[in-house]
Amino acid sequence: MTETNQPSTFETRARLILAKLPEWQKLLTHFDLADEGFAFIPLFVPDASWADVCKKVLAEYLLSSTRKIILDVPVKEPDDLRQIATTLFALQTSDDIGAVWVAAAITPNDRQYEIWLSAWREGMARLNQYRNPFREKFDVPVLLVGVDWVQQIISNMAPDLWSVRTIVVRIEPPVESTTELQVSQNITPEFRFGEGLDIDPEYALREANRLRGQEGKELLLASILNRAASGFSARAKYPQCFELLQESISIYREQLKRLEPLKPDNTASLHDIEADLAGALVDCGFALGNLGRFREILETQNEAVEIYERLIKDENQSYLANDLVAALMNKATALDSLGRSNEALIEYDKAIEIRDRLVNEEGRDELANDLAMALMNKAVALWSLGRSNEALIEYDKVIEIRDRLVNEEGRDELANYLAAVLMNKALALWSLGRSNEALIEYDKAIEIRDRLVNEEGRDELANDLAMALMNKAVALRSLERFDDALTNYNEAVRLYEGCIRQGRWELLPRLLRTIGLRIETRLKLNDHDEAAKDTGAALGWLLPFIESAEIHEDLKAAAEKEFFNWVGGSLRRASEEEREEVIRRLSEKDAELIRQILSGE
Repeated sequence: MTETNQPSTFETRARLILAKLPEWQKLLTHFDLADEGFAFIPLFVPDASWADVCKKVLAEYLLSSTRKIILDVPVKEPDDLRQIATTLFALQTSDDIGAVWVAAAITPNDRQYEIWLSAWREGMARLNQYRNPFREKFDVPVLLVGVDWVQQIISNMAPDLWSVRTIVVRIEPPVESTTELQVSQNITPEFRFGEGLDIDPEYALREANRLRGQEGKELLLASILNRAASGFSARAKYPQCFELLQESISIYREQLKRLEPLKPDNTASLHDIEADLAGALVDCGFALGNLGRFREILETQNEAVEIYERLIKDENQSYLANDLVAALMNKATALDSLGRSNEALIEYDKAIEIRDRLVNEEGRDELANDLAMALMNKAVALWSLGRSNEALIEYDKVIEIRDRLVNEEGRDELANYLAAVLMNKALALWSLGRSNEALIEYDKAIEIRDRLVNEEGRDELANDLAMALMNKAVALRSLERFDDALTNYNEAVRLYEGCIRQGRWELLPRLLRTIGLRIETRLKLNDHDEAAKDTGAALGWLLPFIESAEIHEDLKAAAEKEFFNWVGGSLRRASEEEREEVIRRLSEKDAELIRQILSGE
């Protein structure tokens, strides 16, 4: 079996955020439209974790669209940055290089910030002397990647270089809510060969290779290529998935072209191949979504919709109706990701109308939760447009469906999905200032998740229960019910700590955020003793974590960021007197660290 290589929680979230950012689309559009040749592109990101995700997503995009790769210039130490001009001019490029990447995304709270600041100044001053040779050296875009403060360094220390910039891209993720929003971002049908992780894509590829060139085996080859694509998709290897689907789509097109002159004797075969082509196009939409290529999703899904609609209407192949819905949902998701949420709503409505008919008129009750998911995504699109009251109407429809499935039909595997929509409804109510009503929905979600975790042994959902408790605490705090908020924060912290002790280190950023919110609440109650204990506890979790060689650097950076924003942020937002009351209760070592963090050192 091929080894699973799933992206981290941070990376998955960052990819979804990137896909929606106009600035990122601006960068991809440059690569889509610009002729080959030199371009100087300063790219400003929040931190090193974001730089890594941007590099991965751009590399996948280039590989899938142009079959070219990124030349990553290593900058591991400040001296590497000081000598960047020498390094760049020593590089040997080749025809398969699509971009050059130079990154040193150092935040002001980095312990070596001053050293890196000096290195950026010296490196840019040296590179500025070679503006014209620099342009002549490279016939591909050169991306210089740093945090926002780097812009002033480049413009001041390298004005000649700054003057030849092609575009400037700033990745500024929205400030994350402390509440939960669970959305299925890319709605596609299940792969037609079962669960992707049950498929060994390398084995499937070997089977496909044996069929290549064998006359009469083309459709079987396409089928196995689709199976391999499913396996790669489940392992987040989207470029490989996309490439295989492109090959299978090409085979279907060639077979349709070959059989077309033989109509009507081969009408049934033609329709089967057209349906398979449409299915591969829908699966291709999933891969494109994870590569951030949303404009291409629209092309593939429009073709799939046209095929399905014709087969259903003209050829009476009504069994394809739910496959048509999958294409419509993919199209809606792409439109939403491109900021065209109003157009997305039109496609969601089409999908909902079909699924509603299948479920409520044709008795396809196995699709009831799929109908709920379509309604859920419509609700989220409405909420994102600020239409929270309309979103609430759709959330209630989802709740009605899932409540019936769980509590009347015994579909307990959907219980946590019911809790998720209750959480989203609570968020919509809270955003409308209806915090007391939001608390009712939070309590329903907590009751479900508490039963799943503590009665049914679903330990893997302890994180979801902690999130529900944290969200309820936020709502209680907004009502100035600080003692009640603390009760919920305490339980959320206990659950997160238990998960982490069992090896779920990816949850440490959430724990640190929750502790930071609890500190802020304790300060509202003038409880400086407990606020100091929380601050020390947060440091006790963070420091061994970031010093561990076993923890991925992305996760360390995410944890440091959450500590800085939420634990440090709670203290920064306090009055100077309150802050000192907390710090003087810390150990000498912890007090020194906190002062450094608060001063940005």
